[in-house]
This record gives sequence, C-alpha cells and structure tokens, in this order.
Amino acid sequence: MSCNRFNNPVLKKMGFNISVISVICLISIAWAGTVQALSLEACKRYASESVRQNEQNKALKAGFTGPAWSSNYDSHFNWCKQGNNLTTTPGHLANREKALQAFAIKSELNAPKRYANEAVRQYKESQFMGAEFPPPVWSDNYREHYNWSRRPNNLVTTPDHLANRERVLQEYAITYNKGPSKYTTVPVVKMAEIGTRKKNLNRLSPIQHFEQLQQISKGPDPVIAAFMHTLQKHLAGGSNYSQIEQIMLKGIKELSQVRQKQLLNKWHSLPTHVRLAATPKSIQNLSPHSRLEMSAFTDSLVETAAFSGKVKEMKPILLNNSALNSNLSALSANQNLVSNAPQVTDFAPRGPDGPFLRIGESFTLFGVNFGTDARKTKIHFMQKENGKYIHVGTVYPQSLKNTKLSSTAIAPGLYASNRATRIIVEADGKFSAPYPITLAAALKPTPKIVSVEPGAQLPGNMVLVTGENMGSPLYGFMEAMDQKASAYRPKGINFNINPTVLNSTQCEFIIPQNVWSGNYKFNLKADNSGYSNYKTFKVLPAQYRVEFTKMKCRDEQNPEAGGSDELVTAWVIIADNLAWAKGTGEYGGFDDNTVKNYSAEDSTIVPAEVKAWQTVEDFLYFRTTLYEWDDGDINAWSKGVKTVGEIAPAVGSALGAIFSNPEAGKVAGEIVKVIGDGLSKLLSWINNDPDLLGSEARTWTAPELQELTSKSIVYTDRQLFLNDGDTGSYSLDFRIVRK
Repeated sequence: MSCNRFNNPVLKKMGFNISVISVICLISIAWAGTVQALSLEACKRYASESVRQNEQNKALKAGFTGPAWSSNYDSHFNWCKQGNNLTTTPGHLANREKALQAFAIKSELNAPKRYANEAVRQYKESQFMGAEFPPPVWSDNYREHYNWSRRPNNLVTTPDHLANRERVLQEYAITYNKGPSKYTTVPVVKMAEIGTRKKNLNRLSPIQHFEQLQQISKGPDPVIAAFMHTLQKHLAGGSNYSQIEQIMLKGIKELSQVRQKQLLNKWHSLPTHVRLAATPKSIQNLSPHSRLEMSAFTDSLVETAAFSGKVKEMKPILLNNSALNSNLSALSANQNLVSNAPQVTDFAPRGPDGPFLRIGESFTLFGVNFGTDARKTKIHFMQKENGKYIHVGTVYPQSLKNTKLSSTAIAPGLYASNRATRIIVEADGKFSAPYPITLAAALKPTPKIVSVEPGAQLPGNMVLVTGENMGSPLYGFMEAMDQKASAYRPKGINFNINPTVLNSTQCEFIIPQNVWSGNYKFNLKADNSGYSNYKTFKVLPAQYRVEFTKMKCRDEQNPEAGGSDELVTAWVIIADNLAWAKGTGEYGGFDDNTVKNYSAEDSTIVPAEVKAWQTVEDFLYFRTTLYEWDDGDINAWSKGVKTVGEIAPAVGSALGAIFSNPEAGKVAGEIVKVIGDGLSKLLSWINNDPDLLGSEARTWTAPELQELTSKSIVYTDRQLFLNDGDTGSYSLDFRIVRK
C-alpha cells in the first residue's frame, strides 16, 4: 500500500500536519497486513455506519440504490467478514459519505448545515474511539464548521472533507479494534425494525442521568433524598410514617410497584459518595425504617439554602420601631450615655419660656458631636405617656455640621399635645441626653378624615378621601397594621402617599404599585399643619394568570437525519404557600424555525385551576423544564407528572412551618428555589426517558409582580433554552396577565 494518497492538499487543508499524515499512513499499512488477526469490532462499526448512511439516503430522498445502500445490518456485517473485505470498508464508507453531501449541495438541502452536523458527529466519534486528531477540522464547534462551509468556494470541497474523515475513522477502528459508538445515530437493529423506530435516545446510565440533573441545581437535594428514603421505607414494609413521609408516599403510590422497584435500584446503583453528596447532612444517617420528621426536613431545606450561598434580596423597607422605642426609653431616663456622644446645648426658635416649636416649622440645634454624615444622624422626638417617654417621630437633618444641625418638624405620628416633649440626637449609633422643648400646634388647621371610598383597593387604583381642611400641598402616611409576616414579607411596612387636593373637603390618591397587600392605617398632613386622625384601609392582593403561548425551535438538534424533534414541557409552581406541578403532552414535528402554539389545556400554568385566577400575596415562583421526547412511554411520563403533582401541594402547604424556622427568613428566596428545583429534579429522575434540553426558574415578590404589570395588565417574556448544535435550542414565550 502506498502513502501517496494521504499526502494530498485536502488532508493538509483539513488540519493534518506531515507527522500526523505519516502516522495515518503507518496505520493504513499496519491494518492492511494484519486484518485477519483482528476481531470483527470494526465490522460492527462498518455495518452500523452503513445503516446510518442509508437512513440519511432515505431522509434526504437521494434515491441511491444497490447492495451498498441498504439498512440491513446483518447483510453489511456478514459481507465485511468475508475475505479481505474489511480492508476495503474505509473506501466504501468514504464514497457513500461523499455522495450524500454532494447530493445535498446539488439539491440545495441546506448543505452547510448538513456538513456542520456531520463534522461534529465525526469529531465525537473520534473522541469516543480515543483518537486525538487535531483541530480545527476535528472539532465539535458546530458554528465554526457551519460558517466555514458558507465561505466562497468552501462548500464544494465539503464532500471530500467528510469522505476523508470517514475513511480515517474506519481505518482507526480497524487498527485499534474499535466498534460502533453512541454517535452512530441508528443503533444495531434488524431489518424488520427499520422504519418503525423513531430517533433513538441513548438511554443514560443512572450516574449520567443524575449528573444531568445538576443542570437544574447543584448540591444536596432534600426533596429527592426524602422521596428516596420514603420509597425505600415503603418497599421494606415500613409503617409509622411522619408528615413529610406521608406526603412523599402519596406520590409514590401513583407509580406501579415495578416502577417503584426500578427507581430504588436506580438510586442504589449510584456510587455511595454521589448519594451522600445528594443528601443533606442532617438526614444522611437515616435507616430505611427510621422516621424522617418534618422538622428534620425543614432543617435540611434551610441547610441546603444556606449551602447555595444565595439570599433573596429584598427592596429597602421601613421596619417597625419597637427596638428603637426600647433604646430611646432607656436613654430618656439618662441611661446608656457614652463618651463622644452628641450633646445638645441650645435650640432655636425660643419662646418666653424656652425652646418653642410648632408642628411643620424649621428648627436648629446647637451642640457637639452631631457628626458630618446626614445619613447617620437622626433627631428623635419623645413624648411622655403614662409616666414613660415613648418615641413619636424621627426627622433627618436638612443641613448638618458637627456643632449645628437644622431640620423641620414634619414626621408621621408627630403632633402637638399637652404631653412633655424631649429631643434626642442620634449620631453614628450614639445618643444625646434628652433635651426638653415645647411642641405647639401648627398655624394651619389640621386635616380631618371622615370617610374613605372604597375601604379596600388594589395597587395602582384610586382612593377618594372625604373630610375637612384639605390644604395644599397635602401629604399622607400609610402604616402597616397586624400584617402577617413571612420570610418574604417583612413585618411593619410603611409607605408614603401623595394625595391630590380636589377641594377643601376631598382629596384622592393612588395606591403605589410596589406595596404589599394587607391592613394599614393612614393619616394626612397639610403644609405647616398637624397630622389628621387615622383611618384604616386595606390594600388588596392582585390576582394573576401565567400562560405559555408558543414554543419555537431556534436550532434543531444535530445530526438531523433521524427526523424532527418532539418536545414535552414540565412546570413546578409555588405561589405563597401553594405548590403544584404540570406537564404537557408531546409536541412533535420541530425543525429549524418551527413554531408551535401550546394547546388551551396546556397553556395556563397559574393558577392550578385553569379557569380561575391566582392571588399572590407574597411571591410567585415557577420553574420550566424542557425535554426532547423520543421513544419513551408518554403514559409513564404522565404518571411521573402526577406523582410530583401529588407531592407538590403538600410540600407547599408546609411552607408556613418551614418559614417559622428563625433561620429560614435569612434565606427565604433560596428555600423556595430549593423546593421548586427539587420537585423539578424529582420529575426528571422519575421519568428518565426524555432528554433534558434545559431548565429555567423565575421568581417575583408580590410588589415586583405589581410593578411588572403596572403599565399594562399583560406582561410578556421569553425563556431561552440555548444548547450546542448537538442538542438543539428553543424559546418558550409566556405572559403574565393581571386581573
């Protein structure tokens, strides 16, 4: 055999240097003389590749015929074993590969894309066999291959490029005794099976599948760990189930006993260190008959949320002042004074009997250690009630020097009374001694609130206030009342309103979009007047629907000769303390730029009842997971969705107990994510047939949702699932509709 055919411009353009060409030449000579001593693994590869090429022949409708173009695996394999036929197989495969690409060019069947698909497949085959052929020709960069083939004069050379790589792969297989790889898109099948199978999904091993789930979230997973513990306990004939075990058991019973045993075997087949890494430390040492208490499950959620290192960021809020009252009450009794603390030596304005101030007027304090940062200096007003001084209002400096500050006596709760008044200056966390003043009524008449219509209103809507002395400008202050607190919703939230004066007896204001729902009390103040009486008011929570409208194939998986993609979508949703799961049926026929609308039955994911609306008081979370479905059992998929659907509501209802854990509030957003991600991973773990295309979560607090839908009651967005050319990329459009 001569080495001349390897020393050609095409191979050199493909990235082979002289030394590599020499190695390939030596490989060729070696296998030519010793083929009879080898096993027939390379014949298996030849037969599989021959079937794959004929399947592409049929998919392209190229019309090639004859014994070489056949999907009969046995025929190709038996022919290869005869005489010295194995030595000629590289040429046969190369010729067929060249003919297919040439036909694609001639027929204008997106030949650049086919070239890129095949180039990536050939590279992955080389990696599977352990060959280290050099880049850039041997590469899995789909876009690079695609863009190169579209340059002037390059496309016409692609048949030779593919043919030469196909030849080299088979020669390597012969030399090193390599059989077919998983990148042969048509598996070893008999003739009777050809034409009845869809694209084959190479089933993942348990460890491969579990590693794939790490795309959703990394680290320990309390949901899967609790599910598998309960499954093992159930199959071992356990009893005396805890609350969380009963939740998991309800879902487990949706699966057949055969499927239950398969899942447990799948779990036990994972290496011990993998199972331990997936199980939070707080529940690692449970025996199959032990009880997993809800408190331990709660602790594992907090542990996992802390493990992630991500805390839900909340927008700045005004908290209640119980701690401030406690500190200032002690200070008003001349306690806790420290060195370098602020000292007040004088006050202006003054009256005949000393410092005198009207509500709404400006004032100046003189002294030392007032600080120089207005953000760290405050002036607290204290008034005596039942023998004790209580905090009634705080203002900030409008001008500040270390020995002098000025401000205005306007603050919620600050009004004139017959009670003794004291001022305390706080600077850099240190407090002055109380300084006595006389606080008098404002010169303008104080507004009075008689009625509020309506008494409850949604954010973004108008409220009418009727009363007296509605002077302009007018200010309003909302203060939270007995609102429930959660890990997402801090307690004691106050906010300002900006009323518009209609006349001396009426004003109106709009509830801001970014406020929490609940009960509030509010009062009004005209410029240079005292504060009105309080009226109670309720901010209603908004209601929503979340609808997925369409899915688009941005780039179908490569290689594409096996047919179009079929998709299923799954969601896990948590709204406040409610949780549920939903999955679609199969949507088929996806090729590049194909757009499919979700059916009316599948479209609405929030609320759980399609015809209703979902109230959101605290937060809304959902995770979308997209799968490509090939030859799996869609009924089994539905069972898996139902299993998670049974578990999700009960886990959601336990959120109240979970958030009562003092540590939970620190990682509230992450706990919700741990639960949602865990349910999504459990769904994929139960259904190991679909190929995971990606997973994406979205979370909003109630005020964030309200702002999102403030300009229009419909907010539209898109989730992207971008993958490499071997997997396929998709986009899903959804909308949030506010009632």
